[in-house]
Amino acid sequence: MYLNKNTAQTKVKGVNVIYHFENNALAGLSEEASKLLAKIASDPFFKPNLKNKDIRELLQFLMENNFLSIKPFTYKKNEIASAYVHLTNQCNLHCKGCYSFDDKRNTRATAFTFRLFRVPYTWYLLFSIHNETLFQK
Repeated sequence: MYLNKNTAQTKVKGVNVIYHFENNALAGLSEEASKLLAKIASDPFFKPNLKNKDIRELLQFLMENNFLSIKPFTYKKNEIASAYVHLTNQCNLHCKGCYSFDDKRNTRATAFTFRLFRVPYTWYLLFSIHNETLFQK
């Protein structure tokens, strides 16, 4: 049995949970279930006790929601298609459908901008795309 790498286990307010990043599925886990998933993650040939009804139901849910599989998962290479960098929070445009339009937009401090100017390599990363600079020569 294989655990999908696009998942993460953590605690939320003291409760163990597992989260799937692709389908946004979330499941609460008992301590026993959390340990079981750790065993599955470390050994894909581990055989859980399927006589236990709770374990069977958990494994069924996790398989139905793509957390677990009896075959190894195949993963696509994720590529960043684009990125937006807001150097300040001072936008006076009111574009229809703006994803960052909120009441606090023009009231926040812009100290981030000054820290960004101090790091030349950050600028290189921000303004280089596939070895082509965005600056004109």
